[in-house]
Amino acid sequence: MKSQGLFPDNCEKSRKWKSYVSGKKEPVNTAPNLLKNPITGKVECFASRPLEKICLDISEFKFNNSKLYMFAYIDVYSRLPLKTYFSSNQTIKEVVKSLYILKNNYNICNSIIHTDRGAQFRSISMMDFCKANKIQQSMMDGYASWQNAIVETFFNIIKQKYFKG
Repeated sequence: MKSQGLFPDNCEKSRKWKSYVSGKKEPVNTAPNLLKNPITGKVECFASRPLEKICLDISEFKFNNSKLYMFAYIDVYSRLPLKTYFSSNQTIKEVVKSLYILKNNYNICNSIIHTDRGAQFRSISMMDFCKANKIQQSMMDGYASWQNAIVETFFNIIKQKYFKG
């Protein structure tokens, strides 16, 4: 096209987008993925007893002109929600508040809480809460949402049933 005079000589080539995670550094304060089998290297979403492993995530729900965020805690053993918590924001303060509510309802000492790598879950407040309550933090490898599929499936069911049905 340049030879036919359709583009000026000084026209730059269009840039290709780099992949989402290429060249990026690891986020700070990430916990290891404790759902990953150390022998096979595969993520295994099962537990041998209730409250051994708990998946946590936050999802946005739109109501009319406002947004609400649902914090969902799913027990890996039973695949049932332990607690859901709604908030108008998804700040670190709200994450810790929802953890206090969960702790008051269940004995989660020595449990593993598995999350994505969101800033709320990597915060010093979250780390301090987990240390003080003998909870192990576990985080996904990179940006693979399928590693938190238990809670993602829960959100999908809620959204399909109540918002698209």
